[in-house]
Amino acid sequence: MLSLKLEERNIERLATIQLRNGATQIDCIVAEISSGSVRINAYGFEIPENFVLLFPGGGPTQSGNYKVIWRLGQEVGARFISTG
Repeated sequence: MLSLKLEERNIERLATIQLRNGATQIDCIVAEISSGSVRINAYGFEIPENFVLLFPGGGPTQSGNYKVIWRLGQEVGARFISTG
């Protein structure tokens, strides 16, 4: 049985932020991931407090609902809340 333990690491992975209305999607770069949280670079887009983060292709990353926990310039830290 394969078990993945997420530790903080740089991944530089393309993802999509889907806004609550479901119609608007914004491409972003997930720069780091750790157990239950991500650091995102949105490059010029305002990321809302709550959003859906979608990772194409699966892997050790978790698509679902996230909540912003900090902001610094164009970087945002967000915590995983639940699956979509």
